This record gives sequence, C-alpha cells and structure tokens, in this order.
Amino acid sequence: MRPQQRLFSEADSFAAGDIGYQDGSGYVYMLDRLKDMIVTGGENVYSGEVEAVISGHPAVREVAVFGIPDSRWGEIVAACVVLKRDRCAHCGSPDQLQPPEPRRRLRCPAT
Repeated sequence: MRPQQRLFSEADSFAAGDIGYQDGSGYVYMLDRLKDMIVTGGENVYSGEVEAVISGHPAVREVAVFGIPDSRWGEIVAACVVLKRDRCAHCGSPDQLQPPEPRRRLRCPAT
C-alpha cells in the first residue's frame, strides 16, 4: 500500500471538518465543509462571506476561510490565500512588481 493510500484508510483516518468522498480509484473529492459558521468573541462570522470579500481582491486566485480554536475568543478567523501569478498582494497590479531579492517577498512599488 502506498503512503497516501494509508492516510485515507479507515484505520488511519482523520477528521478535517469537510464533507467529501473517496471513489473506487482512491481519488478524494471535497464537496463542502461540515461547519460554515465561526463563532469568535460571541459574534457569528460566516466563512463564505469572508471568502467573498477576500476573493474580490484582484491578486487573489483562491481563498479558504476557517476557524481555529482559541482559548480567549472561542475561535479566531484564519484564511489561506493563493495569489495569482505575478500579481502584487498589496495593490493587485500585474505590471509594476519589483523583482524579489533572495528569501524576500515581492515588494509593491506603492509602499
């Protein structure tokens, strides 16, 4: 058995908080999340609404928003963001990027 197959076997399963299935060929398909609401500091935050705002930025290709357990707030809102290739995360400009220095992030000319 290959290592990636063992990860999704019944004996080695894990709870990701997502709804999905595994087909007969072993491919895993994610359909939705089990929980769409994040409760932080007594406020209800809907991950889909936060994702819609973040994805409106011209430099964002993909975004996923989720809650992380927090002892003070109950949960805190977190996001994983994938940027479009050659786009500035600050202003979204496709053509004004400064070349990155080794081990440094791209720098927006507006900052």
